[in-house]
Amino acid sequence: MKKIISLIFLLTFILFFLTGCYDAISLEKYHYAIALGIDTSDSTKLKLIVQIASSNNSSDSSSSQSTNTEIFSVDCDSINLGLNIINNYLSKKINLSHCSAIIYSEEFAKKGIKDTINALANNPEIRPNCHILISNSKALDILENISNSGEQFSSRYYDFVINSVESTGYSFQSEFSQFFYAINNDSEIPIANYINLNKEAVQSVGIALFKNAKFEYYLDSLNSLAHLIVSNRLKETVISIPNPIDTSSNIDITLKSGKSKTTNKIKILNGKPFISTNVSLTGKITNMPYFIDNENLALIEKNLNFYLKDIIENYYYTIIKKYNLDLNNFSKMLSSQYLTTTSFNKLNWDQLYKDSFYNVSVISKLYTSLYTKK
Repeated sequence: MKKIISLIFLLTFILFFLTGCYDAISLEKYHYAIALGIDTSDSTKLKLIVQIASSNNSSDSSSSQSTNTEIFSVDCDSINLGLNIINNYLSKKINLSHCSAIIYSEEFAKKGIKDTINALANNPEIRPNCHILISNSKALDILENISNSGEQFSSRYYDFVINSVESTGYSFQSEFSQFFYAINNDSEIPIANYINLNKEAVQSVGIALFKNAKFEYYLDSLNSLAHLIVSNRLKETVISIPNPIDTSSNIDITLKSGKSKTTNKIKILNGKPFISTNVSLTGKITNMPYFIDNENLALIEKNLNFYLKDIIENYYYTIIKKYNLDLNNFSKMLSSQYLTTTSFNKLNWDQLYKDSFYNVSVISKLYTSLYTKK
């Protein structure tokens, strides 16, 4: 037993020692990419932009524009070729193991991004949780804006943009592994976080929807919120609804998922798909300046239920009637009711889906930080 313990200790020490040597060597051999950007190019298939952690730490810390990153770009015919050109220019190899985000310009994404996603998937350095972002402007503009954000490490800014999804409910976290699977699977719809460069600030503003590996549609903040609710992905959000007690004001409510999850059911009724969605949420009233009795609290809950029902029904109208995208995989739910794939295929789902009708039921439970009269 003593020999075994001694051997384990020795192996642990050796591995730790070798890891330290590897890290020291890595700093000399590699430039670590914080983010990649992909734009259209006038002369080649794409423009590759790489934001790397700078080895120069002598920047003027008193400047609001100080940064520890550098940006390099090259026009090229493929990502791998572009990386190779930049490697040659820098005399060090670009390492993607710390890449936090891959940013596509909307213009490029509309032409199709499957080839670039698959090329990156073949690079073992890309992390599965690296985020896919679609920008309403040039990816270069986004990277330059973040580099000049004043953060000591620009990767923190990506964390802020991405993690804000959990507190706003206005967008969706799209990780590389999920996106790669969806874009190579005909039964899945790839979706990504849609970001906006507005007044020199980068914000998550919705969800980018892909069709045939091309960016086709965009869900705004309310439709994105509805999608998160329907798909049980809502963490937390703040909404403002009309105040039924005082029509001259609004009520701010912090919403979270309830104890019961949202349930979705589908069946064929009168030859058409019928979708039934039951939503359960909890909310906290955050700006009521007076005591609320149970009667008024019930009235506010009723208004909230109508408000949420309306945005979810509008969401269904958008994805079903306007876009004809089965974003919630209702086809999988329905196909489980058939004995064979052949019998389900006879429905001709792609044509049938756009004729779907739906019923939405919302039950919300509100509470307030102020005293509630009994």
